[in-house]
Amino acid sequence: MERPCTIALDAMGGDYAPAAVIEGAKLANNESNGRFNIILVGDSEQITAVDPRLAERGITVIHTSQVISMCDSPLNSLKDKKDSSIVKIVGMLREQKVDAIFSAGNTGAFMAASLLMAGKLEGVARPTIGVLYPTKNGTSFLLDVGANTDCKPRHLLHFGVMGATFVRLFLNLERPRVALLNIGEESSKGNDAVVEAYKLFTKSSLNFTGNVEGGDIFEGTADVIVCDGFVGNILLKLFETYGTTFEKTFSKLISGNILYRFGEFLLQKPLTTYKETYNYERFGGIPLLGINGIALIGHGKSSPEAIKSAIFSALTMHELDIQGHIRKEIDQYKESI
Repeated sequence: MERPCTIALDAMGGDYAPAAVIEGAKLANNESNGRFNIILVGDSEQITAVDPRLAERGITVIHTSQVISMCDSPLNSLKDKKDSSIVKIVGMLREQKVDAIFSAGNTGAFMAASLLMAGKLEGVARPTIGVLYPTKNGTSFLLDVGANTDCKPRHLLHFGVMGATFVRLFLNLERPRVALLNIGEESSKGNDAVVEAYKLFTKSSLNFTGNVEGGDIFEGTADVIVCDGFVGNILLKLFETYGTTFEKTFSKLISGNILYRFGEFLLQKPLTTYKETYNYERFGGIPLLGINGIALIGHGKSSPEAIKSAIFSALTMHELDIQGHIRKEIDQYKESI
């Protein structure tokens, strides 16, 4: 029998750490069926204060004496806080002591540690982070959403290759449609990087469908949408507030009117379904693609349910060998580095 997947969690990362991380780990562990092992990394005193019976539940705790806060400089914290939970879990990934890692802590520090310590997959120009989001027709994948604010054409091409590979396996789409986010559909539109990237995509073996505009993002006209991290991060923050803003606006409009309140009662089920569609907890974490190992980044406000979802997303990536497939697919584009 194949050994279980081992997943290390940054127990100190996130607004509600370590309690939310611990509770999420316990939720996932209850449904593991022996498919994975969980390691919580962080201040053991704080961790065991939340639940002193973790060992009995089959969850391992590894102590670290330092914590990288959200305010710490990513690069400086890697030098000054070598015994932090983030540095520790990335070191475990590099040494192949674990199969996957997750952190809802300082995103910059986590990405920097993953790149500098674990390293890139051979042939990858730059690692990227992407997010799965709901569309009118299903689910699509947007990348980059913050790892690279300034991109060259070859970087965008590699994002497309990695994104298409991830979606093909994770969402079980045989030939994902890949598009470039632009200010117009014409191949001549956009800045120099996007115009040149269009040419590279056209020559590639990807199922490239051309440019899409902002209004197409939720239409589901593409399974993978590629952009630089500056634009992508702005869109990511928009996605995160979309469902909540709608709910608050709707509640404000109907408050104080008894007939409207009755209508809200009748619409409660579809409204709940709508809100859940845009809930980041569905997948729990966004993948950092292109490094040596599986790494997922969590929202700072990650709840136990989100942590659980991230663990299962990491397990899926491991079982599908998405890293190995990316390595194979990117091999034919090495010359574009």
